[in-house]
Amino acid sequence: MVGWLPGVLDAIAAMWVWVGSVLAPLLLPVVPVLALLWAIQSYRRSGSVVRVELELGKLDAAGTLLRAKPAAWSAGKDPVEVLGAEIDSMNIDVAVVTVRNLGRTPATVTNVGLFTGYQRRQPVHYGGVLLEPGETGGRQRIEAHDSRMFVFPVWGLVEKAREDLSRRALTVRAQVTTGTGRLRRSSLRTRWRTAEATYLGAVAPDLGRQLLRDYLTPGVDLKDLAGEISMTIRLMSTGSDEKDVLDTIGDPQGNPGQAFRLMRIAIRAKRVLDAQGAQPNPTQGQGAEA
Repeated sequence: MVGWLPGVLDAIAAMWVWVGSVLAPLLLPVVPVLALLWAIQSYRRSGSVVRVELELGKLDAAGTLLRAKPAAWSAGKDPVEVLGAEIDSMNIDVAVVTVRNLGRTPATVTNVGLFTGYQRRQPVHYGGVLLEPGETGGRQRIEAHDSRMFVFPVWGLVEKAREDLSRRALTVRAQVTTGTGRLRRSSLRTRWRTAEATYLGAVAPDLGRQLLRDYLTPGVDLKDLAGEISMTIRLMSTGSDEKDVLDTIGDPQGNPGQAFRLMRIAIRAKRVLDAQGAQPNPTQGQGAEA
């Protein structure tokens, strides 16, 4: 048996020599290409690499944020139930834009918001009222391998886009501008089609959610506004008038902005409560496009 082993080994070695002689000419041109691609990738990663992600969610006055990919809100089950999350009924629908820096140096981004299409060949972009503490709408610096999350009310931006573009069905993606002036958008796979049925925006949202959505403006704290609305609805439902609202929860220093807001909220609440007194109260159902 030992006598034939050297012959087998010689045959195997000869076969590998033949395979090498055949493959070497084929692989030689590929090696420089692979090296070039590796160098390009290493060069890209040596700087800042910005990736943008879009999610939709609900944010309540206590700061609880429930978020998921746009497709999840259009699925057969409410994500609130699927995730087993608890969120206060006094909540607003928000867009959540996450900006990640996958590179090795810090990145600068500006103009965080939503991209809704083109008008006269120019991209139509809307920025929102940022709600997360410490965030601002200006220039944002993101360290290497770090990320920042931006949260803002979504329906006001959608309604403005519908008005500007003269169409209700929109395809929405997140967008930012990098420090070099280039636009970065979230993936087409995670785009949000506003015409699709969704659990965002209830068919008959309760009065508190309506007021919270409509009166959240720059400079108004979400938690403070939710408290004002809850107290105003409670007072108006017991027969109080606008003056009682101002006397009870108004700023003792006479903040004119808050006084004007409370008056409008009180008038709106009274109108809705009077209408509900004459008609059956609307019930909450599965959400649909607002």
